[in-house]
Amino acid sequence: DEYDYRSGNLSYELIDPDEEPGIRKRYGVTSYNSVVVEASAKRELITELNETNLTNAIIKVTREQDKVIYFLTGHGERKISDTTPQGYNDAVEAIKKENHLVREINLAMRGTIPDSCTVLIIASPQTDLFPTELDSIKDFIDDGGKVIAMLDPDRGGNLRSFLENYKVTVGNDMVIERSAISQLFGGGPAVPLVQNYDSNHTITKEFGVMTFYPYASS
Repeated sequence: DEYDYRSGNLSYELIDPDEEPGIRKRYGVTSYNSVVVEASAKRELITELNETNLTNAIIKVTREQDKVIYFLTGHGERKISDTTPQGYNDAVEAIKKENHLVREINLAMRGTIPDSCTVLIIASPQTDLFPTELDSIKDFIDDGGKVIAMLDPDRGGNLRSFLENYKVTVGNDMVIERSAISQLFGGGPAVPLVQNYDSNHTITKEFGVMTFYPYASS
């Protein structure tokens, strides 16, 4: 009521999902007391209604400039269209649900990272990046750009040395699981299992489940 009172650009409707199963399915609602915020072609689902979540949802569906997530290609990286467990299709679909755009980029052919890039993701390159690509990534980072680099053991040699310029050291090794717990879930020595996380750290404070890290480096 307060939002509706403050702005003539917002209206709301209460719907019983049991009486309107078609609407429930169309909006992907799976629980009661959910809220769908929609503007034009953008849509955001809230399962816990509070002022912060509602405000953030309104911002996401009304902002004019979308965040664009680029995945690097050209070095045998994981494919964003691959639906197998090794592929990144599920991750890409999750990013799209956050109302972000996802694109691929071949830096060897393009030469520079576009200004529209919010985050550059380098997902498990199997060969070294070209020096010109590393130069472009350096310019991107130095200009405030954000990069997610994920490396397999024994891969991405020159990217490892490149990351050291930013105080990130990736070991040329493999983390081994010594306990038998991982094997109970179909894992093995190469699939380390983490059960306890730092509850005070920004990244891991909400990690409350067991997590597997197959073929991980230190």
